[in-house]
Amino acid sequence: MPDGQKALCWITPAGGYYYAANAGNNSVSAYSVASDGTPLLVGTTGVVATTDGGPIDMAASADGSTLYVEAGAAGAVDELHVNADGSLSDLGSVAGLGTGIEGIAAD
Repeated sequence: MPDGQKALCWITPAGGYYYAANAGNNSVSAYSVASDGTPLLVGTTGVVATTDGGPIDMAASADGSTLYVEAGAAGAVDELHVNADGSLSDLGSVAGLGTGIEGIAAD
């Protein structure tokens, strides 16, 4: 199921949804999965958050309540709360990590 965004780079499950980092337009899209296995965009566009520049990797907390988005072009990691409806709320960002960072893990 395409999300209409640019350069989908990474998909991570969190809180019962699947989140896709769109590196080409600095956003995160969300999907749910129907009982028959069909992916469905959350909301009308699927975009549930904007991020700092170049989101490429993501990781979720063990309990699925927080999504961490590595924004490589900005040298930052964005922290987002996973809401019950699949939307994301901005919790802040850690900047100054250097542009071109690669890889992220969460526990």
